[in-house]
Amino acid sequence: VSTAQPKTAALVATADAGNPDFEPQWWSTPAPRASERCPLRRVVMATPSLPAAVSFFVGLLDGEIVMEDDTTVELAWPGGAHVRLELDPTSSPGFLRLEVERTGPTETLEVSGATVRLIPAPE
Repeated sequence: VSTAQPKTAALVATADAGNPDFEPQWWSTPAPRASERCPLRRVVMATPSLPAAVSFFVGLLDGEIVMEDDTTVELAWPGGAHVRLELDPTSSPGFLRLEVERTGPTETLEVSGATVRLIPAPE
């Protein structure tokens, strides 16, 4: 919390309590919060070269390959983070979507311009 803005601490405390007070409100009111928490399973990235991307995520960022086939590689880290690399020879390297676990069928949403795929949690 910034000490440069004396009202910041009060605003943060109000927001943390679930009562944000921002006037005037220039954005649309978001939909109500879901009743179920949905953990992030993985971030999915596109790459035109799996060897180059794997070299970066394993060699530089210490990821561990946990699944691999001809078109995808999934990496994991000790804290539970997962990144899936998907081969797309015509794409630029970058973000494709988030995959989030939930109860129910698979569904794809767009949230603030990002694709979010809701997928069933593993049994």
